[in-house]
Amino acid sequence: MNSKSTSEHTQSSLARPLRTVIDRLVQQAIAQMLMEELEPKFLPNSYAYRPRRSADDAILEVKENADKGFEWVVALDLSKFLDAVNHGKMMQVLSDTIKDGRVILLIHRFFRAKIYEDGKYTKPTCGMPQGRPLLPVCANNLL
Repeated sequence: MNSKSTSEHTQSSLARPLRTVIDRLVQQAIAQMLMEELEPKFLPNSYAYRPRRSADDAILEVKENADKGFEWVVALDLSKFLDAVNHGKMMQVLSDTIKDGRVILLIHRFFRAKIYEDGKYTKPTCGMPQGRPLLPVCANNLL
């Protein structure tokens, strides 16, 4: 192998993790901006993916409501919800809040980015891959 191809391989293998770090950093910046805008609009009895809210807080509210005479509790399996999110609907709902088309396009690209599974890359058409910084605020905005 000549030095040029070794250098190109090294640059390529270094660029991939750097792109991942940059992607996560940009997603986190957008998520923080969205959270400032959207958090006040979320229902007070919603606890999933919310800052300064925990499962313990949700359980405490359930107990308080039971003491008030309420008899029903509704719990949702958000993992199934996240697997089935329609990208078009998500972008439509986000567009109601975000007026900058460049930001909408960037968010759309993050959720349509290829995913490596079972030895091959696939481009998702629906669903929200868990672990991405944008997921919590986008999911709560849909809910």
